Amino acid sequence: LDAAGGGDFTTLQQVVDGTVDGDFVLVRPGDYENPTSYPGATFGNKALSIVADGTGPVDFPSVRIVNVPAGKVFVLRGLRFVNDFPLGVDLFRLQVDGSAGLVLIEDCLVEGSSEAFVGLPTVALNVASANVALTSCELVGPPAGDDTLSTLGGPPGNWALRTLAAHVSLTDCSLTGGA
Repeated sequence: LDAAGGGDFTTLQQVVDGTVDGDFVLVRPGDYENPTSYPGATFGNKALSIVADGTGPVDFPSVRIVNVPAGKVFVLRGLRFVNDFPLGVDLFRLQVDGSAGLVLIEDCLVEGSSEAFVGLPTVALNVASANVALTSCELVGPPAGDDTLSTLGGPPGNWALRTLAAHVSLTDCSLTGGA
C-alpha cells in the first residue's frame, strides 16, 4: 500500500477489495484518509497482516475489522489511526467486532476523534464480541467537549478503550481517557 502510487494499492478500500485471506500488506508512509465513507475501511471475513514498513508515519482514518474466522489472526502493526472523518460522525477510530479469531494490534497509536456526534462520546478502540491483543500501543480518548451525554444519564467524556463481551489483553500499553 503506497499513497504516492508506488505499490499495488493506493487506498485502504483497494486493500479491502483486492486482498484475500492470509495476505501480507506492507504499508509505505503516507496519509490514507478516505473522506467519502465512514468508517474509512471495513475488513471482514478474512485474516490479513497490515504492517507499516517503518520508514515514516502511516496515518489511517477509522477502520473496522469484523468476522475474523476462528483460528485466524488479523495483524495491525506500526500504524497510526489519527485522521478525523470530516463530517464529525467518527464515534470509533478503530472498531473490532464479531470476530472468533484473534486481532493482534502492535506498536500502534489510536486516537479517538475530537469530533463528537450529537453529543455522544468518541472511542479510540471499541471491541465487541471479539478477541484482541494489544502490545506496545497508545490509546487516547480526546478530552470531553460538553456534558451533553451526562445530561442524558450517560458518562461525560470520551474513552480510550470500550469493550463489550470481549477478550482483550494489554501488554506495555498506555491508555488515556478524556474527562
